[in-house]
Amino acid sequence: MEAGRMEGRRAVLAGAAAAAAVVVLFSAFTLVSRLGTLDALRAWDLAALRFGVGGVLLLPVLMRRGLAGLSLGRAARLSFFGGLGFALLAYAGFARAPAAHGAVFLHGMLPAFGTLAGALWLGERPSARRLIGAGLILAGVAALALDALGAATGTVLLGDACLVGASACWSVYGVLIRRYKVDAVAAAAIVTPLSMAVYLPVYFLALDPQLGQVAVGTLAAQAVFQGVLIAIASLLAYTLAVSLLGATETAVATAAVPCLTTVAAIPLLGEMPGPLTWAGVAIASLGMVAALSRGKPKGDGR
Repeated sequence: MEAGRMEGRRAVLAGAAAAAAVVVLFSAFTLVSRLGTLDALRAWDLAALRFGVGGVLLLPVLMRRGLAGLSLGRAARLSFFGGLGFALLAYAGFARAPAAHGAVFLHGMLPAFGTLAGALWLGERPSARRLIGAGLILAGVAALALDALGAATGTVLLGDACLVGASACWSVYGVLIRRYKVDAVAAAAIVTPLSMAVYLPVYFLALDPQLGQVAVGTLAAQAVFQGVLIAIASLLAYTLAVSLLGATETAVATAAVPCLTTVAAIPLLGEMPGPLTWAGVAIASLGMVAALSRGKPKGDGR
């Protein structure tokens, strides 16, 4: 029994470490991508690095495992919502909006969109706690929208719209994964190489590649980050956390992403949020915790 307890503790500690890695990687996705756009990398270029590097690394997995029993149409839908649609909208948003907006509009909106998508396509009935959380998230998003309106810049508003679209794409992707019953590794091996096959020819033929104009150090760092850490490592960390802690507990941990990203953007990007942005981040973070946490199960005497 004692050995079982020790094994359980080790699993919890490993799961907690994986969840912490997820939070760091999700926050870094916004910060490093935003930094890349400030270093002359366009959204098109970041997507090329993500799909080019990640696609080459995952191509052997796709060749070995195939489409995991999916039809080509279903694989294409996964690739669009989890790959091309999500990434291009996210990078376009990072290029136009501050990091705090990226954290809330992209990551913060996931529980709200997930609730809506689950109700529409999976027939799930959201709990009162989840509806309250979604309402708080939308209130936080409204505060950020007001802040953007106060700045009177159409560019920021366009960036915010792109980030909301990216969040919607990822939520649809999550629903499709559940509906198609595809494991995370198989999904990544489908999404990234297929996205590479579609995107890179368009990028090189029609989108005026500018990777050669970027400093070698910046290019190498972004290639490793986007193609390895985000396309592969973040997926593995998330999968490990879910397997050891559970999906809900892992999702609750991601509630730290908006605040961590907003704070880290101050020294890294020189983006000092105003009072309205801080309020929006705080409200949205509270909403994430409320939407993703479980109430005490009935009959639980603990």
